[in-house]
Amino acid sequence: MKKKLTLLSYFVLAFALVFTACKPDDDVSPEQEKLNELNGTWEITQAVTPNETLPLTGVTVNYTAENSSFALTGIGTLNDNNLNHSEVITASGTISLNDNLDVMTLTPGGAINFTVSGTTLTLTYQSSFPKATDEEKSITLTATKQ
Repeated sequence: MKKKLTLLSYFVLAFALVFTACKPDDDVSPEQEKLNELNGTWEITQAVTPNETLPLTGVTVNYTAENSSFALTGIGTLNDNNLNHSEVITASGTISLNDNLDVMTLTPGGAINFTVSGTTLTLTYQSSFPKATDEEKSITLTATKQ
């Protein structure tokens, strides 16, 4: 009987070790959490410049958290409204986040401060405005998650 109890104890211990060792890793890094917040399609609806607030249509950006990539449609609208003289924003590429997780760097492209609040994404960057030869000024784009 003692032998069976010892054997049963070893079996239970081995069973417990197998299931604890095979537990999936649920820990998500803060950077991955932030990328997951960005994940999806966002419609850029307005731009705030030092001079005015411009409504925008036909501009969307799709972020893919799995490979830290982005794709923008409607970049011509940004260019036509003089919002991208410094070419901070490009049509597609990859993103990386700074240590504070509040600045994304587009490659190719430049650095953009961002915040996500529910279904609203705010992107703020510096670009020559309103002419390509003017000083860089702060431009803020507001987007809604689709």
